[in-house]
Amino acid sequence: MSTPNASAAGKVARLLGRGHLKILVGFWAVMLVGWAGTVAAVETFVGLKTSTWWWFIRSAPKYFLLVLGILAAAVYLPRFVAYGITRRDARVGTGALAGVVALAFGALVLVGFGIELVVFSVTGIADRLTDPYPISSVGDAVGIAVRTILLCLVYPVTGWVLGAGYYRLGVWRGSLLLSPGIAPVFLPRRRWTRVGSHRGSCSRRPRRRPALRLPPSSRTS
Repeated sequence: MSTPNASAAGKVARLLGRGHLKILVGFWAVMLVGWAGTVAAVETFVGLKTSTWWWFIRSAPKYFLLVLGILAAAVYLPRFVAYGITRRDARVGTGALAGVVALAFGALVLVGFGIELVVFSVTGIADRLTDPYPISSVGDAVGIAVRTILLCLVYPVTGWVLGAGYYRLGVWRGSLLLSPGIAPVFLPRRRWTRVGSHRGSCSRRPRRRPALRLPPSSRTS
């Protein structure tokens, strides 16, 4: 079994990184502008009750990376192969870049929470929140960062599996990979929505227990 060519894999990572840098920066710029607009609108008309940054980072980054993973396998992999780069080197280079992007996303999510905390503290919104803030300790921050990094690795890998399946096997046989390919997308979902020690909007509401009813014999006695 041949070993990956570090030079070729590094070239793949650099090419993909430079080609997608503007897209990644634009994505986070849109996230920040959307968050600021949401904060202003909700605070003006309703009044903020919980973290709005939490709404933005729960889904958008994951599915954004899922799409990039699909494009990497279905669009860029054939181009690399056409230029003489092996599939193994392309996979290694793409995986290395995915790891760097996942780490960056984990850091940016925490930066977003930091910005929101500063804004909420300066404007007095923090004193009016009805739901506890998702981050109240170092442990909460580390937990959110780790989960973000792991999910930001799972989703592009899932996208790569889907894209590679259609590229190598065609539409019909590639569709057979759809079910196992998208399984990782849904497996972490419940865990992701329970970040923050089951507090506030991060946890699900407990189900109401049915009222206890006595059997007819007990009521008539």
